[in-house]
Amino acid sequence: MTTKLMCSRPGTLVACCFLLAAATSPSSAQIKLGFQAPLTGPAATDGKSAKIAADMAVEKINGAGVLGQKIELVNYDDQAKTEEAVFTANKLVGQDGVKFAVSGSYSASGRAAAPIFQQAGVPFISAYGVHPDITRAGNYVFRGVHLGPPQGRAAAKFIGDNLALKRVSIVTMDNDYGQATFEGFKSAVDQFGIKVLGEYSYSLKDRQFGSIVASVKRDNPDVVYVTGYFFTAAPLVAPGSRRRLSGHRLSTPRSLLKSRARRWRESISWADSIATATSPSSRSTSRNSRIGRATPARMSGPPSILPCA
Repeated sequence: MTTKLMCSRPGTLVACCFLLAAATSPSSAQIKLGFQAPLTGPAATDGKSAKIAADMAVEKINGAGVLGQKIELVNYDDQAKTEEAVFTANKLVGQDGVKFAVSGSYSASGRAAAPIFQQAGVPFISAYGVHPDITRAGNYVFRGVHLGPPQGRAAAKFIGDNLALKRVSIVTMDNDYGQATFEGFKSAVDQFGIKVLGEYSYSLKDRQFGSIVASVKRDNPDVVYVTGYFFTAAPLVAPGSRRRLSGHRLSTPRSLLKSRARRWRESISWADSIATATSPSSRSTSRNSRIGRATPARMSGPPSILPCA
């Protein structure tokens, strides 16, 4: 019997892994499933959210049981650091003997851990890592979201084609996620007639953006394209930043949200089809695309596109 899995969120990924394990393990056995997430450090909010989802999935699964088996979630804090991801992946494989593993962490951690699980023959799913190199580790490695470069290309299409805004300032996080989406965006600017006025970067730990905001104001763009996470986006568009960008619009009228959401989905579908056709790792990309399209509306919203016209 062939089982086709469509997984998108950490809790759902846990359930998918458990169903696979239950189908291949003796009755009444306890299945160990590894879970890595940043539970401390600057990315802890995302990691704890992923951990809550995983715990909820385990509780639900164990309440009903699958083929008479229970699941044990073996958790490690990778702190969103590559060295910790490698260390905890080795522990999950060598010490804990997990049968499957899920990453509720960022791209850099997933990219570092993937080769370890691949070499051990342990199926590994990155819940929301977007860097293409994660699944290039091999055929035991999967992801649950769109790749980063297609997200960036989709943003370029959305800005240049749907919003008809052409003068752009770019603010990007200097990690795997930020760089992957940034590279995708830059690859498509000429196609949609976009002029990049300025490029600025910041780190995962940064919370003060006064100098970047001042530079963007001098650019006087039509739109600001930002890659980052909610805990960096909030201070970037905080009241102080809004005052410094007085005269620029940093919000979208509600009447436009529905149509723009539809256009965003069209843009990401277009970019995803380009990635599938042109990726040097077509096997990984096509597999990623099938998983990512399972629930496109829930996978990822538009990157932080802040209209300023």
